[in-house]
Amino acid sequence: MIECSVPHYFPKAECICIDSVLYYGALGSNMCHILVCFDVRSEKYSSIKAIQRAVEVGATLVNYKGKLASLRAQPNPHAISGTSTSFEMWILEDPEKHEWSSRIYKLPPVWKDIVAGEVLFFKGVTATNEIVLSPKTSSDIYYVYYYNFDKESITRVDFQGMKPFRKGWGSGVFTILNHVEDVKLM
Repeated sequence: MIECSVPHYFPKAECICIDSVLYYGALGSNMCHILVCFDVRSEKYSSIKAIQRAVEVGATLVNYKGKLASLRAQPNPHAISGTSTSFEMWILEDPEKHEWSSRIYKLPPVWKDIVAGEVLFFKGVTATNEIVLSPKTSSDIYYVYYYNFDKESITRVDFQGMKPFRKGWGSGVFTILNHVEDVKLM
């Protein structure tokens, strides 16, 4: 890894919060890739040297078993489709030592038949080790896919009753995992 100066950096839009620490990718002042960490409790910043593939464009930060991880489709890192053959996961094993591990998951042959011509995006990982994928736009039926990489199983869940969204700039669907609404009881 390249030494990177942190005082000035250029943050990227994607972020994730795990155990009260907000993580987001950034480019350091000498254009090397870093992860910026903001501890919400102590209100202190720190940084982690990042593997370039874990934070570059197309990578999606996720919570994998309580650890920060990054997902990238292969061969196209920007989206996953029926032509995708595998995906790569980088896991931050030890933030203090800046140690990462990587895994390549091959998609099963049935993947191309189930997903077909869809263009999907990584949305996160559930507590049961299922990667959630969804499109950015809606057709007559909105759906998400759950891919369990331990069992190599794929489940599609359709949401009926949603009208298609208009297409174009500023429109789309946001799929958010583990959302909790603060509801006041009367």
